[in-house]
Amino acid sequence: MEEMSTDGNGISMEDNLDRMKAYHELGMREHCVGILDKLRRQIAGDNFTSQMVNEYLKQESLERVEVQFTTKELKQMATANYKESRFLPAFNNLHQALIIAPQDKQIALSLLKILVQLQKHEELTDEQFEVANNAAHILMATPLPPSQALKRDTYLATLGVSAQLPERPIF
Repeated sequence: MEEMSTDGNGISMEDNLDRMKAYHELGMREHCVGILDKLRRQIAGDNFTSQMVNEYLKQESLERVEVQFTTKELKQMATANYKESRFLPAFNNLHQALIIAPQDKQIALSLLKILVQLQKHEELTDEQFEVANNAAHILMATPLPPSQALKRDTYLATLGVSAQLPERPIF
């Protein structure tokens, strides 16, 4: 990947988005942001489609710049923080990981587990409840093995989050 050109010329927008995500997973942040900037220039225009794609690219750019670690690194950091009873940093790590991988049910389940621990020590914020609802949506929308479904249901009950399929998640 390091030897590949980052100019993105002659490559479809979808392929460039895939390249950008691959660079991000490898921790090659500068390459990732460079591709996003080129894509933004490529689709510049006044039509509705260009505006929609530009908004998507702005969001991707914000996420790639703010979240400087890969999903794997964030999960490892969350695990280390959890083992040291640093629940808020663990929550923040997994929340960032879920932004990068919004359908990852293991991250969603781990987030609920951490939120239960946080709730034991302090009242959860509105943002934390929103994250719990988003995690619930992910976990209710996909089949889980019985052991994970039991954990999900226990966490949701403890948090006071509905076990019904909530509305679409808002990230």
